[in-house]
Amino acid sequence: MKKIISLFLALLLFTSNIFFIVSCNKEPIEPTIPGVCEEHNDGDGDGFCDFCKAELIIEEEPPKSEIRVPEYKDYLRGTKNFEELVYSRPDIDAAVTLLASVAELIEKNEIAYEEQLKKLYEIDEIYINIDSMISLATIFSYKDSTNEYFAAEYEYLTTNYPKFSQGIEKIFVSAANSPFCTQFEIDFFGEGLEEYKDGGIYTDTLVKLMEDEALLEAEYSALSTANVKITYEGKTDTYDAIIAFYKEKHGEDSTEFLKVKTLCDGLFAEALSIIESELLVKLIKTRKLISDALGYESYEKFAYDTLYHDYSPAKMKKFIDCVPEIVVPVYLNLYGELFYPYVNDYEKTVAANKASKTEILNALYDIYTESDAKLGEIYSYMLQHKLYDIEEFNNYRFGTSFTTYIESNASPFLFITLGGTMLDYTTVAHEFGHFVDGYINYNSQASLDTLEISSQALELLTLTKLDGKFDEKTYKYLLYLKLEEVLSTIIFQSFYASFEAEAYALDYDDITLENLNAIVASTAKKFGFSSICNSVEYVSVPHIFLYPFYVQSYSTSAVAALEIYTLEIKNPGDGFDAYNSFVTRDIENLLTFEEALSSASLSSPFEKTAIKKILNELHYATLGAYYFKTHNGNEA
Repeated sequence: MKKIISLFLALLLFTSNIFFIVSCNKEPIEPTIPGVCEEHNDGDGDGFCDFCKAELIIEEEPPKSEIRVPEYKDYLRGTKNFEELVYSRPDIDAAVTLLASVAELIEKNEIAYEEQLKKLYEIDEIYINIDSMISLATIFSYKDSTNEYFAAEYEYLTTNYPKFSQGIEKIFVSAANSPFCTQFEIDFFGEGLEEYKDGGIYTDTLVKLMEDEALLEAEYSALSTANVKITYEGKTDTYDAIIAFYKEKHGEDSTEFLKVKTLCDGLFAEALSIIESELLVKLIKTRKLISDALGYESYEKFAYDTLYHDYSPAKMKKFIDCVPEIVVPVYLNLYGELFYPYVNDYEKTVAANKASKTEILNALYDIYTESDAKLGEIYSYMLQHKLYDIEEFNNYRFGTSFTTYIESNASPFLFITLGGTMLDYTTVAHEFGHFVDGYINYNSQASLDTLEISSQALELLTLTKLDGKFDEKTYKYLLYLKLEEVLSTIIFQSFYASFEAEAYALDYDDITLENLNAIVASTAKKFGFSSICNSVEYVSVPHIFLYPFYVQSYSTSAVAALEIYTLEIKNPGDGFDAYNSFVTRDIENLLTFEEALSSASLSSPFEKTAIKKILNELHYATLGAYYFKTHNGNEA
């Protein structure tokens, strides 16, 4: 499908290009001149072989404190280094005016077809620019929530995006009713243009609702210690201001200050929870009005369409129902038999093995260049163009990690907030998986479930190669912590997804904090969670606020990722082969999630027997014959 038709559904829900790392694998060949010398030597240090006088290229090992940046660029792609990219506010009002004029021009059909087509390509360039500026504004505003300029730019772009979408739709309608409709589909839009013959969906009412939603999302994204107020000892101010006052009064290392900070941390968490709860109620109500305005039977169905979930809500419900039945017992068994001592000693171990950004990037460079030629090439491209912002968490940085795509630069970009633990290795690997998908497929349309396999599977494949970076005991900590996390992902993201489905099914007047809390409590009971899980605090993750009905993709993709992982540990290389087969897809012919899995000879997570088989493989890989003898009642 052509660019603009594939992006249009993405315009409806502004999440499509954000997902909430150097050479070939061959040994270098030394230049030789037959019959002159067997080996190059440079005794006099002039840079030439003493015997054959061929120029020598001597690469020095960089200091370990520096990130290794290989000389690899994809020149055909036209990518610039990130620091060369400049943010410039696009004039969305002017763009909307131009869109209206092009729509009218096509509708009147008074100029040649070729001239009309030329105008469409001009519009395409405007879209690429606006989309790219949104990516840059997101990166810079998330990097520093106190940067008022980029906070304002982010809000300007996201709140004005709906009317830009409305303008795009007018062009679709005009082209669909043009005598050149078929030719437009062939040359520009791709299939599906005729669906707009009877008009569009973007009423002024809908645009206003979407602007309201964007404002609420921007408010959530801007929440930080710099702007959330607390009251301590009769003084009401932002958390940062109060902490700064007592730090100066008592001294940063004093017992008095540490006591104040602990109490203020608790007050901040309480204040943040109250604000987030109120925002979530407003967001769900606003989104319900949006789906009603669009004529959808539910917001859930609208979200499925715009996020490209190409299966039904009923199918997802069956998957979620399998989780307490199949996945939770396996998790509890592995936790009791294997994970517990490692998870229980988590904080001490991960703190002792904290790695710097440089150490992580260099270690993953070694892994990808040694394990897979294509992954090494893409990783080198990322490093060469500095297409990442990776830093430790601070009070001003948005505490999340994501991958976005900068259309004008034809490049993915990683934004990663490190957690200060050895699990940061797999966090970078996760986002690099998204980077790989975006690079290979040029950010082409695909279901979220498909895209999340690209990230979660690469995390686990990377895990199989990290054993050489640690001693045996430390590696076991990392291995078991990560496997515990993957199983937890299936369980908790399904828990969140179940909450969302019920929350968005409420009637408008029933969308209250009290009812949302009741849904959390009943869902927690279904999953066998603690009885204290009785408020929306337990679903306060960014995706619930910013990307509704996204979380379920983590669950379905984690099952598929485990299958790729078990292929690799049974026969090294098979997992990487399956990964490459899966991630390299036909971008012209969109496959469904299950078709994409089948094309790579992988199972569907919607098949109950497939889930059981994959978990059995994991069980056996971790506990071996002991599992079958003790837990299956079978002799090994």
